[in-house]
Amino acid sequence: MKAFLISIALLTCIWSFAGIKVLTFSDKGESLQQPSIKKVSSIEGEYALHWQDMPHNTNINIQGMAADWQAEKVLIARIYSVAATNQVIYIAAYSDSTETDGPDYFKVPFTVDWTGWKTLAIPLAQFRPVRQPVGWHQIDSVRLAAHWNKVFEDGTEIYLQSIKVGKVTQLAGIFSDNMVLQRNRTIKIWGWDDPGQTLSVALTDDRVFVTADENGRFVAELPSRSEGGPYKVIIDGSISIKLDNIMVGDVWFCSGQSNMGMKVKDTLNAKQEMAAAEFPSIRLYTVDREMALTPLDDVRGQWDVCSPTTIKNFSAAAYYFAREIRQHENIPLGLINCSWGGTQAEAWMSAEAIAAIPEAEEIRKEEHARYDEIKTAYDAWEDLRRQYKHEGKDLDQLPDKPRKTHCIANVLYNAMVHPLNTFPVRGVIWYQGESNARNAELYERLFKGLITDWRDKRHNPELPFYYVQLANYRDREVDPSESNWSIIREAQRQALNLPFTGMALAIDVGEADDIHPKNKQAVGKRLALHALKHQYGHALETSGPLPEKAIRQDATTIAVSFKHIAGGLETHGELAGFALQDTGGLWHWAEQAEIAGNQVILRSNGFEPQAVRYGWAINPIASLYNDADLPATPFELTVTAE
Repeated sequence: MKAFLISIALLTCIWSFAGIKVLTFSDKGESLQQPSIKKVSSIEGEYALHWQDMPHNTNINIQGMAADWQAEKVLIARIYSVAATNQVIYIAAYSDSTETDGPDYFKVPFTVDWTGWKTLAIPLAQFRPVRQPVGWHQIDSVRLAAHWNKVFEDGTEIYLQSIKVGKVTQLAGIFSDNMVLQRNRTIKIWGWDDPGQTLSVALTDDRVFVTADENGRFVAELPSRSEGGPYKVIIDGSISIKLDNIMVGDVWFCSGQSNMGMKVKDTLNAKQEMAAAEFPSIRLYTVDREMALTPLDDVRGQWDVCSPTTIKNFSAAAYYFAREIRQHENIPLGLINCSWGGTQAEAWMSAEAIAAIPEAEEIRKEEHARYDEIKTAYDAWEDLRRQYKHEGKDLDQLPDKPRKTHCIANVLYNAMVHPLNTFPVRGVIWYQGESNARNAELYERLFKGLITDWRDKRHNPELPFYYVQLANYRDREVDPSESNWSIIREAQRQALNLPFTGMALAIDVGEADDIHPKNKQAVGKRLALHALKHQYGHALETSGPLPEKAIRQDATTIAVSFKHIAGGLETHGELAGFALQDTGGLWHWAEQAEIAGNQVILRSNGFEPQAVRYGWAINPIASLYNDADLPATPFELTVTAE
């Protein structure tokens, strides 16, 4: 079998794999596998091999590496550094393969940037062959070389205490430097390590000890805290992990499709907005996009401090929401952007939630069975689109777009939502619905089911859920007409019947020629109104006028009453956009419309109105407001006698 040499140097990293026997030096200068080595010193009461004293041709064998290398195990070493000199040293693997001209090698650098003891780890998969020798992966032993001909600079002095290949402590992907933990809730920190490994998890002076279960998973629960920071989190398990600049405040989960994902750089006054985005107490996390047919246990991403640089590619709706709150509340805010453009609500729902809706469940079963086929077809279409774009071809000449893989039921919930259900948050903000126009009649059940299910999965029936109603879009209709977007908006209005919900109205901020309105400042501010009132106790109006009932006054006249009128109803321009239904089911514009207190009085052109609509079009006239300058929601109501 091929023999390899590894010289000291390790790049700090976190991974999780099965372990093998540990090589450790004792006070007699003996190791578990290399008793001939005697150059051992006592460092702070512990024994370690003085690295520089080892002859270059003296090596330490670590057996049992063949399977570990290909399985992407991790090489772990505990090293003492006398001084942080920032010298770069390498760990290098050599091959004595007879199928190459002399030894081949692999190397990874690390920097001696610490003083004292440190446990370093590197996935073996990060080693890359320089000349790619044939059969390099056929390993039955690895030997640790002295210093790989490396000249140590003045002050660089290191000692090796132990080395092994195995599993190391790995935190879930939501935990990193700069994160925000939810205040006034039990703090949960979880990850993976060797099964049976005992770990210490500490947040400042709060410390708990936990043991990894038979699957290697551990969960540490620390006492709740009020807002504050910055703090450090330190985890000591197979290796030590330190997270810096941790804040405790409020975390908001921000999800939906492209209008939630739309970046700050693409919004109104983007240059000025980015330049002013110095909010070190706002922290940003974007969940990497992923799909799965079954629930996953982790996500990928990292936390960043809000700055002109980091805000550029972050969700605009989420940022403007947080900025509005921050202008009223001096607390740290964490934003988790979990969005994907062009997605339907079904993709964000669990299997249990979809199963409660028979029409959706039937489609889910069929598409899960054909998942590979659907994915192959969509990926091929995307490749062709990119090719057209690169070659400057007319994209209108592309074949019809096939079914989007990321719209299939459950796939985004499983991969991007489920892994974070145990991460406490203050609430949810949501912007989605455009892609459900194709099955608009189902949306009310889908949307209410999603809200209820997310609360159930988090064991929090009072989880605040604030969402954006679809904005106006495309050309304005001359006559009253049917509209799938109006059906979506009505479904969103009906979701207000669920407790602890709030709707940000966007019927006046859209653009006829762009499905992605650039005025995300208004969207974020209107979302924030709900949080400011209900979570932070500010006395303010949260919504534009919402209809309560439509009462018949005489054969041709009805009165529509409203709540959320603030100081009164107002108009922007002529009061218009109201349609009345006759006994034959046809819709006509109201002949007259006028404001009377908290009501709008409507008269037909001689027929007895059966129902009333306002703003019922993909791009309706939005004329009715309250004096808080918030627009009325589009709606449909049946006319009643009282």
